[in-house]
Amino acid sequence: MSDSTSPEPDPRSAHQIERDLEQTRESLEATLEELGTRLDVKSRAADWMQNAQMRTKHLVTRHPREISVAAGGVALSVIAFVIAQGRKP
Repeated sequence: MSDSTSPEPDPRSAHQIERDLEQTRESLEATLEELGTRLDVKSRAADWMQNAQMRTKHLVTRHPREISVAAGGVALSVIAFVIAQGRKP
């Protein structure tokens, strides 16, 4: 009577098994690096700030007149608000 719980022999050669293990290690390493990158909040925030600064510089250099008009509108709104607050009894 044969034992049905004994494992089947692996048909792969030792070289194939070693190659599979190396690929698994490389995949695990890549996964751990990705997780480390995603969990590095400080670095991600710095990257986000750098991207935001680059987008802002690009916007300002491509549309300086529109930015000036918008800034002027904001300034006038703030001045009007301050004046309105000062006139309340």
